[in-house]
This record gives sequence, C-alpha cells and structure tokens, in this order.
Amino acid sequence: MHNSPVVVKKGGFLSALAYGVFGTLIAAVICGSGLGLYGLNIADRKSSEIIMLGHGLLGALPDIQEALPPVLADILNDRRDLEYRQHLDISTQVLPNADSEKYTRYMVEVTNNGPKAISVLSLRVTLDDENGIPLREHTTYMATPIAVEDEWRGPLLPGSTRRVTYPVRRPWPDKATAEITELRVWDPRERPADA
Repeated sequence: MHNSPVVVKKGGFLSALAYGVFGTLIAAVICGSGLGLYGLNIADRKSSEIIMLGHGLLGALPDIQEALPPVLADILNDRRDLEYRQHLDISTQVLPNADSEKYTRYMVEVTNNGPKAISVLSLRVTLDDENGIPLREHTTYMATPIAVEDEWRGPLLPGSTRRVTYPVRRPWPDKATAEITELRVWDPRERPADA
C-alpha cells in the first residue's frame, strides 16, 4: 500500500478575507452580465414598441406644452441664439486675498445689454497662473430657465447685471477668463387668453 503525504494548506484571516471579497466580486460580475444580457434580449424584442412610443411622444409635444401651466410652458419657449453674445458684457476678476490664507476668490460678471431675456447662459471659466498656464477650469451657469437655489439663478433680464463669486484654493490664480459655451434666449409666444 502506497502512502502519500497529505498536504493541508492553512490560510489566515487575510487570505480568507481576500477569497471572500474576490468571490463576491466575481459573483456580482456574473449576475450583472446575466441581467444585462436579459435586458438586451427584452429590448430587442420590444424595440418596435419603444420606437412607436417615441414617435407618439414627439407628436404630442405641442399638446403637452399647451397643457402645462404658463410657468412651465414658458421654460420651453427658448431657442439657441449664439449671435446674441454681441449684447453681453462678460468680465472676470481675481479678487485680492484679504481674510484667508487658504482661499481667495474670483468674480464673474455678466451684463445683458440686449432686448431679450436670457434663459440659459453657461460659461467655461479658466483660471491661469502668472505664466498663462491653466490651473483649473469649471463650467458655471449664469442664467437658467427658472430660479430655484444656488446654481439655478434664473433668467437674466434685459439691462440686468449678474455677479457671482467663487472660492479658490491654492495655488492661487493670477487671471480668470470666461468663454460662452451655451446661450439661449427666451422666445415669447402668445398663449390663449384663458391660460
């Protein structure tokens, strides 16, 4: 009779934890893949119905807009008008650091000198160092269709000026510049007298 030695591998806490974590991840990937394939199968079988639903919604948009309350319907009455930027004065300024060693601020100011209300105005603001090298950038909305809170500032009316300040951590920028990335103006439409 041939007796071969039996090798027993004893694992520690960390190996058991690793086996458990990676086993759970593998099971989650397999289950997620199965659910994704099943969802694609359903979408493939129902694609014609989804397309018909989309066409129906597109056809009903004017009726839906008429049924909305005036405040919500007016939000949809805007159009992109990039030529209107000639009526805007946009300035940026890095403000002196007076009260904090960690933060400074910069300000963006927009004046609407034109005859129309701006419903959406987004700017890409770039903060540069003294050599003109960008330190950071972000997008800010200076006008939105409705005013809610903080980032939703509301429309920018004709003759209005809007100023917004932002905090900046070190390294402090030397210069801020802004470029328009989206500009939509409100396009008033007549509503029925009973609205």
